[in-house]
Amino acid sequence: MKQQFCGLHGLLGALVVLILLAAGMTPKSAQALTLINCSGEVELHYAPGLTNTTQTVSLTGEDRATLCLSLTHPTLHSFVGPYTSTGQLSCASLTSAAQGTETIYWNGNPNLTSSWTWSYSGVSVGGSIIATATGPITSGVVAGATLTQVVVTPVTALAACNQPGGLQTQTATSTWVFSN
Repeated sequence: MKQQFCGLHGLLGALVVLILLAAGMTPKSAQALTLINCSGEVELHYAPGLTNTTQTVSLTGEDRATLCLSLTHPTLHSFVGPYTSTGQLSCASLTSAAQGTETIYWNGNPNLTSSWTWSYSGVSVGGSIIATATGPITSGVVAGATLTQVVVTPVTALAACNQPGGLQTQTATSTWVFSN
């Protein structure tokens, strides 16, 4: 009987390690628990269109996470996060630092939300602009967690900056990691 218990105990220990690894952790890094991983896209609209000259621009857009996976929150499958902003922008300032807030609506439910305060920075790497926004979830679902969003935009999208009307619409791929 003791051998069966030891075998079961070893199996349970191995299962815990596998769950930790699947959550993006090693047993020594348990403090960095990934709660939710999401992927999808970002759609942006600039008015007036972005050019190479800095001007006041209204930005409207939407984060759309079409696939979310979580061991801790398995009922959260997707979200939409609409946002608006106004700022002094140009095509050259897309890698400049910025800050903002956003409300995320989970699973298409207007009553299932998370509020996020973020800081943004970007870099141009090869043929892409890689932007990272990070900050705390201040209220709602997973309040207290940190959200990190990474958006990858092909530099070819910036060719419209030199056209009449400038860059008016942009779509990019994005990932979101909620962690505690």
